[in-house]
Amino acid sequence: LWNESLFIFFWAGGACLLLGRRGECARPASMLFAGAAFGAAALTRSFTVYLGPVLVVWIAWSTRNLRATAPRALALLAGFVIVLAPHLLSVRARYGAPLINNTAARDLLEFL
Repeated sequence: LWNESLFIFFWAGGACLLLGRRGECARPASMLFAGAAFGAAALTRSFTVYLGPVLVVWIAWSTRNLRATAPRALALLAGFVIVLAPHLLSVRARYGAPLINNTAARDLLEFL
């Protein structure tokens, strides 16, 4: 089982939960599970961590209402944190910094 297979599964699940039934922004409860799915995807492919702020901007743009945006964005980010926190805390205890291994950035620096 390759990590790309897990990544696609979690990323597609997060995308389905993120977009409600009609392709609009989902409810806050669904956003929590979408954030958890994207967090699980980030554990397999670390560049997904950068997707969080982009999704918050998308939620703000799609709802165009601050009262509707805040709970959805907070639920999405809470899902990310709930899934990523145990890994980040264990890495911090072992290495002294909460890191996610990002080989794409290292490969880019070696290429340049």
